[in-house]
Amino acid sequence: KLRRTPKLMICICKTSNILSTEWLEKSANEQKVLDAAPFLWVNDKEAEKKYNFSMKDTVQNGMLARKHRGGVLGGYYFYICAGIA
Repeated sequence: KLRRTPKLMICICKTSNILSTEWLEKSANEQKVLDAAPFLWVNDKEAEKKYNFSMKDTVQNGMLARKHRGGVLGGYYFYICAGIA
């Protein structure tokens, strides 16, 4: 079951392969890394309705952002200074 957590938000920013735990279990059972495509987590209709979003669109947008802008924050500048609250 999909939950909107900080870890999920970070994963969406870093990769388009958000997988079900079934991928991990089956890969472990077969002692090899299985193809991710059949295990992509893009059809949790209950969570999509609850949080009002489309996982498929979100993953697609993340892929485009990483490709064209260098990531979700690509094109932005950040300045970090000591002593600033």
